[in-house]
Amino acid sequence: VMEPDSTRVGRIAYSNRGTTPVSISFYRPGSSVAVGTFTVLANSTLYLGTTATVANNWGVQAGAGPQRTVGNVCAWNASPSVGAAPYWQCTGTTAQPFPL
Repeated sequence: VMEPDSTRVGRIAYSNRGTTPVSISFYRPGSSVAVGTFTVLANSTLYLGTTATVANNWGVQAGAGPQRTVGNVCAWNASPSVGAAPYWQCTGTTAQPFPL
């Protein structure tokens, strides 16, 4: 189990680089009940939730695939563009939802 890192807490942005939609869910540490599930359309990026922030030890899942740990499959963006809060950047496709 990954220890939480309180310096890396933010929203999840999922960039779908594929040609079909991807369903992404996220979970509190140790839980099997999704906090939220969102569909990311083909060739688009979506912030998951309007205010939900997660730490590196939260879970993230694509479709019916295995739950993965955010800090292992997403990159931390501590310095986004002006006015944007830091966030977790996940990128993939339906076939390879978390290629990191």
